[in-house]
This record gives sequence, structure tokens and C-alpha cells, in this order.
Amino acid sequence: ARQQKTAGQQKAGKQESLKPAPPKTAPQAVHSLEDLFSRFEKAELLRIARVHHIGGCDELGKNKLAPALAAALLDSRRMGQFFGTISDETAAEFEKAAAAGGMEYQGDLEALRFLHYGGYCGFTSMGTAVVPSDVAEAYDELNTEKFRSERHYRSQVWACCKAAVYLY
Repeated sequence: ARQQKTAGQQKAGKQESLKPAPPKTAPQAVHSLEDLFSRFEKAELLRIARVHHIGGCDELGKNKLAPALAAALLDSRRMGQFFGTISDETAAEFEKAAAAGGMEYQGDLEALRFLHYGGYCGFTSMGTAVVPSDVAEAYDELNTEKFRSERHYRSQVWACCKAAVYLY
């Protein structure tokens, strides 16, 4: 009787595993940094503002803070200062994520961590990253040959500094 019950349970388990999985909702593209920020808690938005030395944000409600912070981060000068410090590897990974057109990107999240810290991309609970379309467009305008050359130089200097710290 025990063997029959076990066999019945195995059969039922197999039938359950053959059932189709419930349909997943299609991922929605994130077209704007403001849209991405609307999904963040206010504390996270304030942290991003501090990273970029943007004052006067504490008294804003989240609904006003998200668009104001998005506009500030998309400013070409501020964006250039932030992106001008990233490594070639981080830039290459960001460009792949940006090419996803605001959709989820499954790549090297560790390489994107600094840009997430700065608010330029989001991480999902599914282990993916998303770069809003307006961030990708602003980066494309910023990413000239001169900018890439200067960024590369700074990233090499930074790598040397890290090596020196490690050695001493």
C-alpha cells in the first residue's frame, strides 16, 4: 500500500510538473530616468543626490524629487564628470546595456555597479540591469572620440593609483 501511495504521489508530481507555467508579464521598457526613479524609495533618491552633490532635495517630496533629480543627472556637464571616471570595461558593459533600448539586460552587473550607484541604471530583482532610453541617448551625445580618449586616460591613471595602494 505504501509503494502504491508513493507511486501515486510521483505520478501526481509528474503531472503537476507537466502543467504549463503561468504566463509572465512582458517586461516594460524604461524610457526615462524619471520613470526609473519613480520606482525608487525616497531614501535611495536622496542618496543619489548626495553622490552628485545636489543640495536642496531633502524638503522635496518623492513626486517632485524624481523628475528634478533625473533632469540634473541628464545634464551633459554632470553626466560627463561622472562617466568620465569609468573604466573601459565599465563603459563597454554600459554600452551593451544601453543598446537594449530600456529593456532588461542580462550581463555583468558588477561592471555596472558604479553606474547604478550614481543612478544611471537600475537593477531588477531578477538579476538584470536596465538603462533608461534617455540616459542612453544622452550618453551617445556625450561619447565623442575626445571624450573616450580622456576617459580612457583617466581610467588608466586610476588603475595605476589602485595598484599603488595595493602594493603599499
